[in-house]
Amino acid sequence: MSLKRVTRFFTVALAGCMLFTGCGKINTSAKLITVQNGDKTETITLGYGNFVARYNQALYDVYYGSYMGEDMWTTDMMGTGATMEADTKESVIEELENWYVEKQNAADYNVSLSDEDTMAIEEAAKKFMSDNSEAAIEQIGATEEYVKQLLTDRTYAVRMEEAIRKEAEGKVEVTDAEAKQATISYLQFDKADAAASTADAVVDAVNDIENGEEPSNKSEEALADAKKAAAAADFDAADTAVDVDADTFSYNPDDKAEDVDGMPAEVIEAAKSLSEGQMSDVIETDSAYYVIRLDSKLDKVATASRKQELQEEKVTKYYEDILKGYKDKLTFTVDEKNWEKVKFEERFTNGASEASDENDVTEEVLNGEEVDLNE
Repeated sequence: MSLKRVTRFFTVALAGCMLFTGCGKINTSAKLITVQNGDKTETITLGYGNFVARYNQALYDVYYGSYMGEDMWTTDMMGTGATMEADTKESVIEELENWYVEKQNAADYNVSLSDEDTMAIEEAAKKFMSDNSEAAIEQIGATEEYVKQLLTDRTYAVRMEEAIRKEAEGKVEVTDAEAKQATISYLQFDKADAAASTADAVVDAVNDIENGEEPSNKSEEALADAKKAAAAADFDAADTAVDVDADTFSYNPDDKAEDVDGMPAEVIEAAKSLSEGQMSDVIETDSAYYVIRLDSKLDKVATASRKQELQEEKVTKYYEDILKGYKDKLTFTVDEKNWEKVKFEERFTNGASEASDENDVTEEVLNGEEVDLNE
């Protein structure tokens, strides 16, 4: 991703922002994170932390605010038990700590910035400050130095991750036994106790009563459909005999049935007794009835796909472990009292038509993808 595109994104995202309320003042030189490395002590300032946090807020406000609503920052959007503001600020602290150790240890992976890189960053920062309104600059807490620091930190971080992941690819291994996959096709018939908790089931029952009919018994209907499917000549005929769509599921046949995620143990246990192409009788679980067919004891396509997934998981863990090793040598102390002063009370707005062509850049920035300084 070129600096030209990133700078343009900054401009589109923030130029013309409107303040819904006044900006609260903070002591930008106050300590946010203290880093203790043996006898050496360094700090990350509240001003920089505030800028990174408000920059993240601006991205979400401008591009996703209309979908999430006006109360998104005070609502538990992620299901974590905390507000989205608290979740975002927590991720910013982790990001700042990661950036610190990645830049400090960049020499381990021959990662550096050239003079040309530094000059490009300086030019981008100046352009950002000149292209944005005073209101937007004030609201996001931006300074030229903060913008340069952000671009520098993110570039080091992405280049370090790429270098570490490249190293990992030559070290981690996924065995055939780990990746092995069997595949079943299945028809699922939900019981009443699973459906009764939904509003639709209640409405159906009320409608039946109002029409002078007995409320339908979903469990009996599900069992009847499952028996009808199981009695079909083959699975393809079963699929057309009932109003239920067939689906497929792949799993490692060497795993214990209860350890397979995403499918009840009773179904996996039944699949283990089938030969390829064979269809099961009705299988009952707590919430549904199933009829299945064992499609393949060793699905080569699913196995290859799973091998790639496991490779990616192991490479990611390798990167995370390297990062954790660096961080474990240091002590990070967050000044929670100062961090509490950073709030997302003012909202960022912008015309959707202006920003629509930069959504791809937004995703890249949110995902921490590299700022290509050579373009």
